[in-house]
Amino acid sequence: MILLLSAFAMGLFAAIIPGPLILSGVASILGNDKKGLYNAIHLVLVSAFVEFFIASGIVIFASSVEFPTWFFQLLGIIGAALLLWLSWKLWNAQNVKIEAKRIQFSSWQIVGITVFNPMLWSLWITVSMPLALQVSSGIWLGEIWYVICFLLGIIIGHIALFAFVYILQQKFLSPQYTKTIFQIISIGFVVFAFIVLWNSFYGMR
Repeated sequence: MILLLSAFAMGLFAAIIPGPLILSGVASILGNDKKGLYNAIHLVLVSAFVEFFIASGIVIFASSVEFPTWFFQLLGIIGAALLLWLSWKLWNAQNVKIEAKRIQFSSWQIVGITVFNPMLWSLWITVSMPLALQVSSGIWLGEIWYVICFLLGIIIGHIALFAFVYILQQKFLSPQYTKTIFQIISIGFVVFAFIVLWNSFYGMR
């Protein structure tokens, strides 16, 4: 039970660590009113759904499977290319109100960001899998319950964060600054693209 609670706490903590999903959610909220908030929550649920299958597969099978280095490198290249493409779209937004509606991040884009994130795979293989296997020794399907508790923390943490961003946007953010924030988020995508590449080639050793 303690390990399951720790998994939930780890999920809450992971939800506030800046990353592509947070940047996507914030970009969706800007200029879209409640539709943007709903889209951001939708992105969180899609990402969690995809991560559930990735994490479950890892904790069930990865102990008997050795992932080659090129696997993480390929994930990193594809993931970085996707992030750079999203960065280009945001940077070239001219009319923020119109572009924000058009830029609504699709489920497939978030699926791509999640699947082709080598750091996510590495986290589950090196950190979370041993803990999940400890839970499985005392609880039926314990490793799956570990994954569920972690993702519940992720979902709740992200929704709380996006709700906070939405309130700030409604009460304090002037539309004239939205374009600048789009550009900052765009730069953030570039930074994370290089982080993903670096980790896929040098951080997985």
